[in-house]
Amino acid sequence: MNFDDTLKQMLEAAAAAAKVHWNDFRSYAEQEFKRLAEAGAQVEADYAADAAAAQLQQNATKRDKLMQKARLRAELAFDNLRLAADGVLT
Repeated sequence: MNFDDTLKQMLEAAAAAAKVHWNDFRSYAEQEFKRLAEAGAQVEADYAADAAAAQLQQNATKRDKLMQKARLRAELAFDNLRLAADGVLT
């Protein structure tokens, strides 16, 4: 995930949706989207760390279970970010 590109795309989408009202909430949107993009990058980094830790497990069954937990944790975190993003946009 490229933080700067993600943030830029989010701001462009918000500006297009807001049209004439963009200047009214631009600073708020920039701040909130920056937080969301940073959180997304952190979720991605956490998943990579969890997956790397799981790969160190010698027992295949335990390794698979740890990978499953890592995926679930990342999915839940991204779901929460989507909900947060919906709150910013609505």
